[in-house]
Amino acid sequence: GNYLSKKKPCVKMDLDGIAQGYSVDILADLLEKYDINNYVVELGGEIRVKGTKQPSGEKMKIGIHTTGNVGVEGRGIGAYTKYLFDSLSRVSGVENFSVDLLDTNKLTESEILEKFDLIHYPSFDFFYNTLRPCRELKFVVTIHDTIPLIYPKHYPPGLRGSINLIKQRHALKKASAIITDSRTSQKDIVRFLHIQSS
Repeated sequence: GNYLSKKKPCVKMDLDGIAQGYSVDILADLLEKYDINNYVVELGGEIRVKGTKQPSGEKMKIGIHTTGNVGVEGRGIGAYTKYLFDSLSRVSGVENFSVDLLDTNKLTESEILEKFDLIHYPSFDFFYNTLRPCRELKFVVTIHDTIPLIYPKHYPPGLRGSINLIKQRHALKKASAIITDSRTSQKDIVRFLHIQSS
């Protein structure tokens, strides 16, 4: 039939994997419908890329921020970062862009500005001052969820963490785009981080 039933109430089904790929295709088709032929669409590792860097037409140089992810390559944010980098690397030979990992501890600001056109922060730490983008360099941030802000009793920030949250929120307002995993997370970002939804 056209329906799915479950015998145990506790069983849940997550269709995010299907939804992300489908959503990327819909967004890319919408951009092309309006004759926008230079874009990068990424949702949870599902990617569509087309075109060149504007207005010069040069290859766009994308940096994936990895500072602080050392030692977590096989799980959580480390696994997501590796998956994202591998996915972008596979299509970079076909599309007109390059991608590289960026550790801000190993490059000066002038070197970063020379090497990259866009930086992607694959995670957002609420209580540590990790979002410190270079001046005049566009950046995109992925916020997977706002759990530490939804359950503050379980994630007490302390005084330093509370100050860093203010700094992180201020820096986030300068992002060219914010990527998240679900509509619920999008609403939570608007609610807790005071970012306008677009």
